[in-house]
Formats: sequence, C-alpha cells, structure tokens
Amino acid sequence: MTQQTRFFRLEPRSQQGAEFEVSLASDFPCDRGGYLEILDMAAGAIDMSRAKDGLPLLSDHSRTRLGRIHNLRTDGRKLRGLLRFFDTEQGREARAEVEGGHREVSIGYQILDTEQQKSGSVVIVRRWMPYEGSIVAVPADPTVGINRSITQGQHPMTTLNTDPGAHDDQGGQAAGGGMSRAQRRAAARQDSAEAARVDAINRTAQNYGKWLGPADASEAIANGSTLEEFNAIIMRRMESGATDAGTLPGIPEQRGAFAGFSLARYVQSVLDPAAFMRTAGLEREATRELGRQAPLALEGSMVPLSAIFVASGQRDMSAGSSSLGGSFVQTSIMGGELIDALRARSVVVRLGARVLPGLRDPIALPKKTAATAAGSWLTETGAANATDVSTGQVTLSPKRISAYVVVSKQLLMTSTPVAIEQMIATDLRQTLEQELDRVAINGTGSSNQPRGVRNAVGVGSVVGGTNGAQLAWSHILDLEAAIENADAMTDLATAGYAINGKSRSWLKRTMKVSGQPGGIVMGDTPPDDAGIVNLNGYKALTSSKLPSNLTKGTASGICSSVVFGCWSNLVIGQFGPGIEIIVDPYTLATTGQVRVIANLFADVAVRNAVSFAVMDDALTA
Repeated sequence: MTQQTRFFRLEPRSQQGAEFEVSLASDFPCDRGGYLEILDMAAGAIDMSRAKDGLPLLSDHSRTRLGRIHNLRTDGRKLRGLLRFFDTEQGREARAEVEGGHREVSIGYQILDTEQQKSGSVVIVRRWMPYEGSIVAVPADPTVGINRSITQGQHPMTTLNTDPGAHDDQGGQAAGGGMSRAQRRAAARQDSAEAARVDAINRTAQNYGKWLGPADASEAIANGSTLEEFNAIIMRRMESGATDAGTLPGIPEQRGAFAGFSLARYVQSVLDPAAFMRTAGLEREATRELGRQAPLALEGSMVPLSAIFVASGQRDMSAGSSSLGGSFVQTSIMGGELIDALRARSVVVRLGARVLPGLRDPIALPKKTAATAAGSWLTETGAANATDVSTGQVTLSPKRISAYVVVSKQLLMTSTPVAIEQMIATDLRQTLEQELDRVAINGTGSSNQPRGVRNAVGVGSVVGGTNGAQLAWSHILDLEAAIENADAMTDLATAGYAINGKSRSWLKRTMKVSGQPGGIVMGDTPPDDAGIVNLNGYKALTSSKLPSNLTKGTASGICSSVVFGCWSNLVIGQFGPGIEIIVDPYTLATTGQVRVIANLFADVAVRNAVSFAVMDDALTA
C-alpha cells in the first residue's frame, strides 16, 4: 500500500475566518516520472471510507496534528473540503501562517485501481482513497511542474501543484532560491534519478501491497532505499507470512483453537463414523474450517499443516502409550510449522532457500532483471545516466504434490490414535519433503512440475569436457567465479554447495593441486548438527537428489551434478492453510488395507538464475 501526495491550495472563508475552503485534489495531470497520472474525480471513484468523519491535517506528512478537514465533497473536477485548525500551539501557528498568505498544502492518498491509456504515457487512477492533508513549505521550483515539499530532517517527497493557476503569482519566474543555472541543471538531474527510484518503489508497492504496511513504501523512499532493498523487505514479509492486516496465514482469529488435532483420529472417523465421530469432533470442526480456505477444489479434507509437518521433537511418542498423546499434537495451525520442519530436514532449505507458507492466491515475486546503470564522470552540464533498474516477476501458483501410505484397516480400527499417528505422519512427511527437495533441484518445468535450479533458464554453467572431467579444485573455483562474474553473489549468508555422496567422497581424497602443498579439496572436519560441512569457506550439504547417473559424451550414466549458489534466490511457496487428506478404503479393500493420501499444494521458483552455477559432467572415479 503506497501513499501518494499532491499539492493543493487553501482559500479562507468569509464566515469569521474560522474555517478555510480547500481544494484537495483535481484531475490536473501529475508527472510521476515517465508517465502522467490523472485522478478520476467522479464521486464513485473516490473511496471515502477513511474520510467519513473527516481527514487529519498534519504538518509535512508527519505525526504532528494541526487540525481536521471535514465536509468533503466533489464537484466533478475537484475534491473540496473545509479546514479547521486545532486550538493548540501547533494549530495556532499553522493558522497564523495561512492567514499570513501561506497556501501550499499537500494531500496524501492511496491508489486502489488504475487504467493505462493506449499511449502508455498516461495512467488514469480510477479508484483512490484520501488519507490526510498536510501543511507544507513553498515549492522549490514550480516552473518545471515537479515540486518538492522541503522539510527539515525529512527526505523530500515528489509532488505536483494541482492548481494550474498557482504559478501565476510567480510571474513565470523560476523560484530558484538564488541558484545558478548550473545548480538548477544539477538539481534537475538529481530529481530525475530520484523520481525514477521513487516511481519504481511505488509501482512495486502497488503490486505487492498485501505484504506491506501503510508506511513501508514511504519509509523506504524517505530512507533512500534502493528498489532491490525494498524487494528484500517484501520477500521477508512473504517468508514470515505477514499480510497487510499484520496477521499470519491460516485462521488468525482461531490461533491455537485446533490444538490437539489428531490425524489418526480423523482417519478413524472417516472409516467408521458411527464408532469414532463422537471422539473426533475437533478434527471435523478443523477440516470444515480449513476447507473453506483451500486454494483449489478438494477431493478429501484439509487438515492442519502440523498434522504432518512439525519441528523435530514435537511429536516424540512411545507406541501404544496413550499418556503421551499431548506431546505430539499441534499447538497452532500456522505455517511456521512447515518452515521449521523443512529447515530441519530439507537440503535446499538448510542451504538458505526461502519458504513462503500459507499463500492464498498465485503470487508474482519481484526480481531485478538488469543491473543498475554504471556511474559516469560528467561536464558541468552533461546528462547523467539513468539509475533506475529493470524489474521482472517470478510467479508461484498452487501445484499438487501427492504421497500416500498404506495401513492395515485392522490396525486403524483397533489401535489408539497415539499408536499409529507417527507412522502415518512420518511416512507422508518424508515423502513430501524428499519430493520438494528433488523438484527444487531437478524440476523440469514440464508434466506439472516446477522448474528447479539445474534447469532454470540463465544459470551459470561450468563444463568439464567433451566426455566429462574428474571433479577438481579448479571446477570449484570456476563455479564460484561464474556467479561472481555475473555480480550475482547477492547473499553470502546463503551461498553454498549441494553435492551428492559420490562427489563428497571424491573431494575428500582429491588434492587441490597435485604434487603441491595445499591439502585436499574437502577437509575432514565433521559436519555440524545440521549436516553442513565446509567447502572452500562455503557451506556444503550432501543429498541423493543431486544426480550421479548423467551422461556426457562417452561417459554414459556416470556423471554427477554439482550446484553452487546463493540459495535465498530459490523460493518454495506453500498454498492454503493445511494439507489435503483423502482416506481411500476401496482400492485395496480385498487385502484389508487403507490408503491415506496427502496432497500438498506448493510451487518452486528461482528468482535470479544467475545466482546459481551448475556442473553436470563431474566424474568421481
């Protein structure tokens, strides 16, 4: 959610001077740096939900309150209102300035819907919401149309005087404050670069407003943040699950309400409702509530994430001991359970891949597609390079990952839930975790699969040879150089290697440089508690999901894959408030067995492919 600003003017009323008539906004085109913005002034275009009792009058868009603006109405061309100052020190001072001739005020508003004209240079704001009005200082240079509200200790905000006649009292003269022509040109170049930065942040905020707070965009602009830094804020919010309401996905008003959910008890109630429905009231209530939030049509029922994904140790239990039932049931239905579980076991997540839980709809992630333009040395009047960046999007949409476990019907119907809970949950969890890891690394992008790191378009490549090559120290250095040369080493904290067991064994007995001191490529330091070891100063994890049966030339079925990258650029999205469970007593009915099927809605995406480098022809013998 982004707050825009525009200038307007005050006109004192004749009735005892207690109130001032104010034109809040008009349909005058506002230059937003690259396009003109026009506010639709039709009554239905203005969302007045925040202005039912008037709007606050502030000082320079700060928290200093000067008065109220009320009696808001539109005449088809302008939004007007009446302004009354508070009887406070600040209010009296501001009123004195207005009565002394100060007329410049700025409106803050949020854009809700826009329509771009065919020319591409004009954007009509079809729906918008006024937030506040502010008394501001005199515009620095009204003759060029782009003005700034100069405030002490604040970053200037790009605004436009909405009254075309407001310049008449300047007599057409530049209000340059005594600046020389060179100074004005330098200021104009700086304004152009700043306008590009502000516009890029504002456009990004409009697209990702559900993950931002009311002041996030304006604070990023005021703090001088780059677009990439602002994108990082959005990604952190997505990863934590925060939304525009400051809540988390799932059922925020019932957080913890489903503590005690038992997957086994739910399965029993499906197989024999008459015998088990009375004991499964909580499970039935949970599945009904979560089912209403499912991202796709369900064939079964939605259960909490923690029914299968829980952090290590949360479901410790002893088989057959009903007294331990409380030690493995969930304490909430929030997506953090999924993150904790994957962080403990998934190779890509332990390396730094981001997990976005509880997504409600398909989303597009912001990414940078081209680097910032290079700086340049200029003459006094030379034109500076543009400093804005090219941006793009990577989409995540719900895709179904399915796993199932086969359980004896007799076991299900005669055992206590505690005795069978962990068996079902563990088997399903391990299958889903391994499939997420596999597709995150090897996904082809076809047959309903996401596209994983190895097959992402634009990843760096290191080639061993026509028929492959024995994995060597030089290849490790080349993998790192491929990312560094692309200026893509963006997150050292998540930089690391994913290798298979054959590569690990080979590197632990291979010298860095044959016949010379320097030691072996991968030392003999044992892995830490997360299974991470050191490889040339970066973390490395071993996974069987890195293939060892690739072919290169005559090296048939014996080549291994090695991946190095900044893994925070790999994103795993989980959709919906839980996992779909289908209880199938029919397929294996003749053998007295039941299938319990789990469907997880998820997707995988690589935000910046150049942050990864792959070698697919490494020989380990």
